[in-house]
Amino acid sequence: MMQWSMAYGIPAAIAISSGWSNFVKHVQTYRALHYWWVPDSTFIDMLPEQLIFARHSANEWLMGDKKTGGARSYVSKMVSSNLQSKAGKVREFVSKINFELPEVQKLLLELGQSSAYNVSCQWMRDHRARWSAWKPVETSCYEGFGLVDAFGGFVSNRTSAVGCGLCQAGTASEELIDDVGRTFQCKQCPPGYSQSNTYSTQC
Repeated sequence: MMQWSMAYGIPAAIAISSGWSNFVKHVQTYRALHYWWVPDSTFIDMLPEQLIFARHSANEWLMGDKKTGGARSYVSKMVSSNLQSKAGKVREFVSKINFELPEVQKLLLELGQSSAYNVSCQWMRDHRARWSAWKPVETSCYEGFGLVDAFGGFVSNRTSAVGCGLCQAGTASEELIDDVGRTFQCKQCPPGYSQSNTYSTQC
């Protein structure tokens, strides 16, 4: 930050806050330039703007010249590595959710005037077509699962199916392509073959 101040003539007094609560208080009290990330609601009511420097140059930084912007970092949430086998529909739904950053920031700003329940319900009422497209087809099963009817019995087509069930021992999950798309059915192992495990794809 000292290099940026010198390179771009920013009349800055650089300081470090002693602790998290002090940092938040200092930013809010003095409306100072500060390092942060988005989306986040901590300073959302201040409507902060991003200060953009020249694009990051790794070579210049290696030479000790850090007047270009810092390297961008990706913040992600880690989930179960086998979420698909545990909750395939949840994984499919979450993978389709898509929000633009300005939209998330706007929703966070609305949270300051209302509850999360009201904000989310209003968004759902206003965007029914959008989130409806995120919902998985109940009869689109994954490997290890098969089509089931309303009583939990395994069936071989979507016509009598209402959802998917875990393939049991003695069966294997087999791919099925129809006019809706790709799904799977649990088929009994043929004579001479067996399968002692559940969630299997072959006998």
